Amino acid sequence: MVKLKLLTITVLMIFLLSSCGTKESVSSSNAFTEFKNHKLNEKLLEGNKAFSFTLFHEVIKSHKEDNVLVSPISISAALTMTSNGAGGNTLEQMKNTLGFKSLDQSAVNSSFAALQYQLQKQENNQALHIANSIWIRKGLDVQEDFKNTNLSHFDAESTELNFDSPDASKTMNKWVSNKTNGKIEEIVPKQIDPDTVMFLLNAVYFKGAWKYPFNKDMTYDGDFHLADGSKVNVPFMTHDEKELEFLDGSEFNAVRLPYGEKEDLLMTVLVPDEGQSLEQLVSSFTKENWDRWNQEFYKTEGTVRLPKFQFEKDYKLNDILIGLGMKDAFQDGVADFSKIATPPPSLYIGNVKHKTFIDVNEKGTEAAAVTSVEIKAESARLDVMEVNANRPFLFTIHDQKTETLLFMGKVENPKE
Repeated sequence: MVKLKLLTITVLMIFLLSSCGTKESVSSSNAFTEFKNHKLNEKLLEGNKAFSFTLFHEVIKSHKEDNVLVSPISISAALTMTSNGAGGNTLEQMKNTLGFKSLDQSAVNSSFAALQYQLQKQENNQALHIANSIWIRKGLDVQEDFKNTNLSHFDAESTELNFDSPDASKTMNKWVSNKTNGKIEEIVPKQIDPDTVMFLLNAVYFKGAWKYPFNKDMTYDGDFHLADGSKVNVPFMTHDEKELEFLDGSEFNAVRLPYGEKEDLLMTVLVPDEGQSLEQLVSSFTKENWDRWNQEFYKTEGTVRLPKFQFEKDYKLNDILIGLGMKDAFQDGVADFSKIATPPPSLYIGNVKHKTFIDVNEKGTEAAAVTSVEIKAESARLDVMEVNANRPFLFTIHDQKTETLLFMGKVENPKE
């Protein structure tokens, strides 16, 4: 029997199940059925994975002492929708950053539709829903090809609103709340910038029950050791003598905690060895090592101690995406989004915002994420009729069949 010195966490994106009943507002239908038999493109899957790790490392760099939770698939979906309106260098930079350099845009769209079909789940003990939408300022003449492509491949309906009305942000944020089961209530500001002409939104919601729930009677209060040497007292959940998939790495231990009977979705918790810092583990947490580690897990009996945690995060990703090569898209007068509107105004990305929520307890996990891409135009006043473990650790939640990383997280302090 292998005993594991295990974990302390903080985390990222959206999930869960029937024992915690999903609200009716979160659709259980799969809108991507048309792509049921479409073969998943390996290049897109690998590109998504590479972007996930690159993005996660960049977010950690700017939040070294904070808990981190991002949903790479949410960010990638929102930006891919946006890229359907891009051309020239703007499109090439977006595809390069997202990991789709070698794919033409039609292959990206059809593969993304097939991926979204594969990921969506509605079973007795888990649910995973993905939703997309486009919101347009009245008066912007959006090209039908742009709307139709995003509707057919991302199920993203386009809705015109009077952005000068306070009801506009309420309408969009109500959509956000509905699609995340109320876990994320808003991402669109109450007062919309006069230069903003469009919002492209993606929401991911996940709720999953553990295949092997933690026994509440075994939950105890214990010390979580922070990176600075201090301690906080937190409730720890415990599995003892349970056969799970473990990995004894050279400088860390890891365990996989499956959701549901099929075990398609897993939480993987990686805890550095005593004397090793989380920073050292982060430096080796690469796509290449992740692929290798996933082949080295083995089933055995062991002990898992995992702190209960719940937190939410929000990020503005402009600088990170620019640093990763998506430069032109954010520059007014340089960005080429000529495929969005007719006649083509000078459009550019004003903001990419990302919000996440996670709750990990004895029954399972509930997580949500929303990404907003805000499109702006210079002098956008349009002619409209209306005026107005016990130490810091990393974790992921991924889909085994497609190797899609749904959430990637870092927990510095579960009590944060």
